Amino acid sequence: MSRLGNLKYWTLADGQCVRIEDVMLRAGLTYTGACSRLRRYTRPEDVFASKKQQGIPKGTTLDKIEWINAPSKVCWGIQYESEWEDGILRENGPTDRYGKPLGLRETLALAKYRDKLRQEWLDNNDIINKEDNNELCNTEK
Repeated sequence: MSRLGNLKYWTLADGQCVRIEDVMLRAGLTYTGACSRLRRYTRPEDVFASKKQQGIPKGTTLDKIEWINAPSKVCWGIQYESEWEDGILRENGPTDRYGKPLGLRETLALAKYRDKLRQEWLDNNDIINKEDNNELCNTEK
């Protein structure tokens, strides 16, 4: 890596002096990111922390969410808290059957679950003029 020409030294809380280039090399940051770190923090563990993306360490992923469907409740032949109520749009976004708002990841997991159920239903039933989703995608191109 070539010299950046910036010879300014920053003093950290433990007394060590570092340059922007040192922070770039150790933390894997760009020039702008290293400057920002040095302006905001003085503790070495904060300055030299690994690169993050939206609060998550770079290169890691969140755990995959799989939708688990709870059975519907029935009282005197009337359904309540049933599975079709999951994902209903309300004023604050999609909610589950109990009225709790769903996050984006839960909403996507519910959509994948319903797509899987629909595909299973299509595969297990004899439907006249049945069209395959893959064939539709290929003919539209």
